[in-house]
Amino acid sequence: MNAEVVVLLVEDDASLRRSLEKYLERAGCIFSGCSTAREALALAEGLSPDVVMVEYRLPDANGVSLLEKLKRIIPDAAAILISEYDYEAVAKDLVHVAVRSFLKKPFDVAELKAALSSAR
Repeated sequence: MNAEVVVLLVEDDASLRRSLEKYLERAGCIFSGCSTAREALALAEGLSPDVVMVEYRLPDANGVSLLEKLKRIIPDAAAILISEYDYEAVAKDLVHVAVRSFLKKPFDVAELKAALSSAR
């Protein structure tokens, strides 16, 4: 990764969000992290991210519906969906939005690195 990659991270688990932010910082990414769909939508326009990493279950929205809204604001951003559920459980919700990668919790650094590389 290089410093030109801009990431919007939306994860409501504060501990996991901090860990992901540390990884993104070490990887040289520019990023903003938040915990709700409302915050993500407020950040999206000003940040213009290349990649959005979104948790499937957020306190104020379904992550897939958030991705649909984000795609209208930032259509060229690649999407990574994070979930504790298996892909099969969330696939039915992915009909209207393209997701570049899916990370099932718990995931390791190699999976995260591969997802970010695929997104770029």
